[in-house]
Amino acid sequence: SKPRDAIEKKTKLSVTDEDVEKLLALMGDLNWEFKDFQKPDLDFTRDHPLYYISQSINLIKEELDELLTQRKDLQEQLYQSQKIESVGRLAGGVAHDFNNILSIIIGNADLGLVDLPETHPAYKNLEVIKSAGGRGSSIVKQLLNFSRKSVPEIKPVNAVETLNDAIDFI
Repeated sequence: SKPRDAIEKKTKLSVTDEDVEKLLALMGDLNWEFKDFQKPDLDFTRDHPLYYISQSINLIKEELDELLTQRKDLQEQLYQSQKIESVGRLAGGVAHDFNNILSIIIGNADLGLVDLPETHPAYKNLEVIKSAGGRGSSIVKQLLNFSRKSVPEIKPVNAVETLNDAIDFI
């Protein structure tokens, strides 16, 4: 009752038990986990001694609501970031395994090219296999760059050669 007496002496206004109960209800209703709580109806006028305290509590709640919203947004961003990181790790693992398979294909195509004369009908097919394996290797490098969190090296591409390879493939 001492704080109430001090308020009454300074303001020459009386603070009732009901006023204190309303203020405590407002403070008790602050829900630190959920935004937009249903606050009690406070009818403190500007000249009431508890007016500024109730206004302060309302401002604190508005700030808490904003902080909780920001926290929720940051948690969602973190979740998305973790999903992208998982995809990167998966891509890196798949790319590594696929690169091993491509190395075998390209190596055997090279061996076949060494063993066959250029006039042999399978020679051109082996060149196509080797070329496709090279394109596959460049895709694997892109996947590995994506999964390694490194800054990718940007370099020009020969569009004519790429289109010719695509036409040959079709």
